[in-house]
Amino acid sequence: MLHAAANRNKELVIDKAKTCQTNKTESFLIKFTVPLNFTSSNNVVRFYGNFSVVQQIRAPLEITLVAYRCTLDLQNCQRYNAVQVPKICSVLAETNSFWSPFVRSIQPTATYVFKDSAFDLSFFTSFPLEGYTWQVTAKLYSTAYTPKKEVFCFAAQATLKTVRRP
Repeated sequence: MLHAAANRNKELVIDKAKTCQTNKTESFLIKFTVPLNFTSSNNVVRFYGNFSVVQQIRAPLEITLVAYRCTLDLQNCQRYNAVQVPKICSVLAETNSFWSPFVRSIQPTATYVFKDSAFDLSFFTSFPLEGYTWQVTAKLYSTAYTPKKEVFCFAAQATLKTVRRP
C-alpha cells in the first residue's frame, strides 16, 4: 500500500484560462490579438501568444485575486477567499519568487510576447485543494484614478488531481 502511494503525485491542472467576459471587457487596456493559448501538465502551465497595451497604464497598480471553491461538477460555487496586493509592480519585480521566471519570460516590444512562458504551479500542490474545482479571477487596477480603474481581468479554472507516476 505504501508503494502505491509513493507512485502518485499531486498535479494542479488548469482547465480554462481567458480574459474575463464582462461589460468592461472592451475598455481593458491590455488586449490579446487572439484568444490566449495555454497548455497545462506536470504542474506547469505554458502560455503562448502575445498581447498589446493599447494605452499607457498609470501606476500605482493593484491586483485583486478572488477564489471560488466549486463542486467538481460545478453545480455549486462559494466565494472562498480574496487577496488584494497593492503596488503589484514592485512585488512582480522580486527576483527570487516562484513567479519570477514567468515575469522575466514576457518580452516587451510593441507587442508583448510570451516567450517560453512557463508558470510552475508546484507551490500550490501543498494546499488542501483536493475534491474541488477552483475558479480564480485576477483583476488589475490602476489606483491613480478615483475611483480606481479596472485595466484588465483574467479568469482561470483549475482542479488538483492525484496522478499516477510511471
